[in-house]
Amino acid sequence: MTTELSEQVKQLIAKAKIVSFDSWQATHPQAVREIFQQADDEGRYLTKAELE
Repeated sequence: MTTELSEQVKQLIAKAKIVSFDSWQATHPQAVREIFQQADDEGRYLTKAELE
């Protein structure tokens, strides 16, 4: 099932930015942090493959 995002939600996503993944160092492997950081830098959701 595909859900279409409203224009307002798309605008909010574009403005959203996770500030830092530094606090994740003790709890998440570097490879995981890099996946999140790249998606954040690109302003996009994680792909299904990245989530797996």
